[in-house]
Amino acid sequence: MMTRFLAITVIGLLSLAILPFAPSPAAAEHRFEAINPTSGSSRPAGSFEIAQKPPLTEAEKRKRRQQKKKARQRQQQQNKNARQRQQQQNKNARQRQQQQNKKARQRQQQQKKKARQRQQQQNKNARQRQQQQNKKARQRQQQQNRKAKQARQRQQLQKRKAQQARQQQQKRKAEQARKRKQFQKQKAQQARQRQQLQNQKARQARKQQLQRAKTQQVRQRQKLRSRNARNRAVQRRRVQKRRQVKRNQQQYRKLQRRRASLQRQIKRNRVRNRNRTVRLKSKNARLKRQRAWLRAQNRTFRRRPYRNFVFRERARVVERRRDRTIFAALAGAAVGAAIVGSYYVYHNDDRRIGWRARDVYVDDLNNGWTRNVVIRPDGTRVVTIRDGGGFIVRRYRVYPGNRVVMIYDNQPRWWNDGDLAVDVRPVRYTGPRERYIVEPSSAGVEAVYDTIVADPVDDIDRTYTLNQILVNASLRDYMPRIDLDTIRFPTGSSEIPEYQLDRLDEVGAAMEEAIKENPNEVYLIEGHTDATGSAIDNVTLSDERAVAVANALTDYYDIPPENLVTQGYGKQFLKVNTRGPNARNRRVAIRRITPLLANESNDIDLDDDGNEVFAQNDATGSDGTDYENYQGGDDQDRDYKDDDADYDRQSLRRN
Repeated sequence: MMTRFLAITVIGLLSLAILPFAPSPAAAEHRFEAINPTSGSSRPAGSFEIAQKPPLTEAEKRKRRQQKKKARQRQQQQNKNARQRQQQQNKNARQRQQQQNKKARQRQQQQKKKARQRQQQQNKNARQRQQQQNKKARQRQQQQNRKAKQARQRQQLQKRKAQQARQQQQKRKAEQARKRKQFQKQKAQQARQRQQLQNQKARQARKQQLQRAKTQQVRQRQKLRSRNARNRAVQRRRVQKRRQVKRNQQQYRKLQRRRASLQRQIKRNRVRNRNRTVRLKSKNARLKRQRAWLRAQNRTFRRRPYRNFVFRERARVVERRRDRTIFAALAGAAVGAAIVGSYYVYHNDDRRIGWRARDVYVDDLNNGWTRNVVIRPDGTRVVTIRDGGGFIVRRYRVYPGNRVVMIYDNQPRWWNDGDLAVDVRPVRYTGPRERYIVEPSSAGVEAVYDTIVADPVDDIDRTYTLNQILVNASLRDYMPRIDLDTIRFPTGSSEIPEYQLDRLDEVGAAMEEAIKENPNEVYLIEGHTDATGSAIDNVTLSDERAVAVANALTDYYDIPPENLVTQGYGKQFLKVNTRGPNARNRRVAIRRITPLLANESNDIDLDDDGNEVFAQNDATGSDGTDYENYQGGDDQDRDYKDDDADYDRQSLRRN
């Protein structure tokens, strides 16, 4: 109704605004008149012109003014009448709207009243239902209480019965004990005389045994206190080291500039190296001899899938310390022939290999074997296969595209459990000693780099496994070494003093440059101690020193951890033959062992997911070949000849 009233009001206002502009009858007096062609005009026939109207007279003007005045009066009267009608309509509309609003209010009041009545009824019904539910709940609770009371009464009755039974049983046992005691007293009285004679002898033996036990306990407590103190000191030094490394950013930048300078010097010296061609020819000759030996060995397949190392079963475990195990060789065992009378420490390096890993996971294989996979940020995977005893079977890289590069293999095709001890002739080296044992304190960066990339100092006709290299000192002597005399370890400590870290610049820069040129280089880091202390403590401490140097090279010079192998030898190889403490014997040595390692990557087969495929039985390989009766063939010899030719061409092209 309100909308209708507003529409009528708007229409009335628009009509009042339009009426004053209506045209008057006198506005249409202009017209066109045709000129008579016979009037003597000079215009041609058929043409027209607008005739001017003659001027009005005074009477006509007064008449027109009167007409206009009357028209205005009529218009004003019409407007007045329209306004009166509009006002009356507005008044009627307001009255109707008020009446409708009054009726709407009445209806709304009635609806609210009915809603209140319904809500009151619902509340009343809800209260009644709640009262009924509460009554039922009270009844259930009372019933449960009665049942619980009955259960407690039954339990108390059972306890009283059980207590009575225990008392009776105790009485019976006490009676039996008294009888046994009387019988034992009789026996003891008879044996007392015999015991008195034995006590005199046992007393003396017991005194001696207690004295030995006390002495052993004192020694063990002293060792434990010294080890705990050493561990706490190591932890404190590690924390201080981390804080100091964070604070000394300027020193780190200085170290980077020094490394860059050393690398430039290495590159200049490498370009000026005149013996590069001779070394390359010697390397090619050595590789040909090793390939010929490998062809002869591959005619028989002796490796068995999922077979653990036998020397682990022959060796006796002396002690376990955290992630290290110390073995003692047994007489007559294959491993004992190589390290008889000494200790061998085995260290699980999975934590060190996990450097800068994007992901790490372990797969369980057959017979307790495991596959540890470390995924680098660039997608390269470092795969470590371990046997049931935790020893490394092989370690290799899998690049994107499933290209496999073997780092080292401890169970190649030709491996046999009796091959751990090898018999090699002594090294014949006639060169200067400072080229065979390089000390960075007196040698330049050029000598350090030449040792890092050096070939064997004597002819070698075959390859060996990593385990053979670790346990045979005569085999390691084929490679020159670097004695880090710039790093001096305190007595009983494996921590590198922070002020000595920059002394690894020459070695770190040389190794970094060599690994950039050949990412598959493998270096052995040997830890040594002086002659003081027990053999077990020394072999563990030396291995910790080797790991400390490896971690420093990895953390500060970005040397991949899989390119480094650590091993501690304790006090077996003294640099200065003395039984007392000597700082020169507390050292770490580095050797390049890449030319000695067996790393045939063509023995590895991968599935579609990039995981190694193992043979399903003892006599058949992963390619289905019967290796029990395998005798090689012309195709294999031809493949090796092709590999030799390709390698010669690549070497000459690099030269």
